[in-house]
Amino acid sequence: MSEDGYRVPAVVATSRIFTVLAELDGGGATLSEISRSIGRPKSSVFNLLSTLQAEGLVVSEPDSRRYHLGPRLIPLGAAAAREVRPLRLALDRARELASRTGLSVTIAQVVNGRLAQVVEQATPPSGLHVAITIGDRFGWFDGAIGKVLLAGQGAERAAEIVAAGVLPAHTPRTISGGPALLADVGDVRRRGWATSLGELNENNAVAVAVHGPSGEQVLILAALGFAGQLGEDRIADVGEQLRALADGVSIETGGRLPDEEAA
Repeated sequence: MSEDGYRVPAVVATSRIFTVLAELDGGGATLSEISRSIGRPKSSVFNLLSTLQAEGLVVSEPDSRRYHLGPRLIPLGAAAAREVRPLRLALDRARELASRTGLSVTIAQVVNGRLAQVVEQATPPSGLHVAITIGDRFGWFDGAIGKVLLAGQGAERAAEIVAAGVLPAHTPRTISGGPALLADVGDVRRRGWATSLGELNENNAVAVAVHGPSGEQVLILAALGFAGQLGEDRIADVGEQLRALADGVSIETGGRLPDEEAA
């Protein structure tokens, strides 16, 4: 079996235990009930429950011996909700923008500030549109998304990254000089959106960031179009619409915009 397809049995069983307990709406379940529900022997389920209980992830009632979700899951669930809600809200808004503009809108999750991985895409209801593969990754030197990532690093750190890196020539229009790229990234930081006009491939793009509670980039949204769909005459308008979308998602999910003072 491939590495991507392998699943650790104990982790799968633990996930199913959480699911069973969550679906019982606080009523809890006995060892026998959990064992039957997840299709695992009682002995192995007991060992898993004992470990989860020691970690505070499940609790049991001494009298009825019914298991419930533990209090340690509360902050974990809150953190997960903070991660998921921006994506859910961004996707809803991206669908509206795709329908309104006729452009594809890609949503990428930022990983450690150095790359963005595509997790969702909204496409217009009709007509030709640029498609992108879910799972694709973009780094610091990859078109509009890369410029947004660099802008999020701050001016000094961005200069260090550009000085230490090798700028790839994706197309004849790719910005190949460090000073020119840093000047472009400075514009991104000032206006809030980045452009790529045939710099990564033959298509054009505008990209913006959604920010988290500390001002960190959590998502990058990119509107994509063929050169005839997203020409220079539309770039600024689409950029402002995309920035308004991203800023709205940031604010509604507790994010702090870059120009806001820390609370």
